[in-house]
Amino acid sequence: MIVPFQGRRPWIHESAFVDPGARVAGNVSILENSAIYFGSVIRGDDDSVVIGPQAAVLELCLIEAPSGHPVEIAKALVSHSAVVHGARVKEDAVVGIGAIVLEGAVVEESAVVGAGSVVPPGKEIPPATLVLGIPAKVVRDLSEEEIRRFRRERELVLEKAQIYKKEISRTTTNANLRLNE
Repeated sequence: MIVPFQGRRPWIHESAFVDPGARVAGNVSILENSAIYFGSVIRGDDDSVVIGPQAAVLELCLIEAPSGHPVEIAKALVSHSAVVHGARVKEDAVVGIGAIVLEGAVVEESAVVGAGSVVPPGKEIPPATLVLGIPAKVVRDLSEEEIRRFRRERELVLEKAQIYKKEISRTTTNANLRLNE
């Protein structure tokens, strides 16, 4: 569901997939070939949110931009039930399942925030590193092969999103035709 807030309406590129069960509100831009999966909530009611291009936000994520902390998610993967709250996630980075990235934090290029980890406010995660824990700490550098594997995972998720987009469009069109018969 797309929800305007105080005159600010989300902008979604025509090539993007936004599941009808997701909620996108306020000052949000979803750029080319990005995907917002089932049940995610993206709120730009206090500050701006920019997602993409070619970003993937999986099921049940919360992305919110509190006042003074805009959100930027580049060509990155935000995995199931993750929270990005007033932070930046750069190209080829991954926010793992259930991870939390808080205000002012930056996940640099090709960095991975492991499942369930919490990146505290203002923390910068170095490029091409794996961070784990509460609070998240660097445990090791990532190999080129690992970076390629995560990039390919994001690409597969985006390919699948285009299939969902077509299927949902076809299903919605067929349902409307049946209602009008």
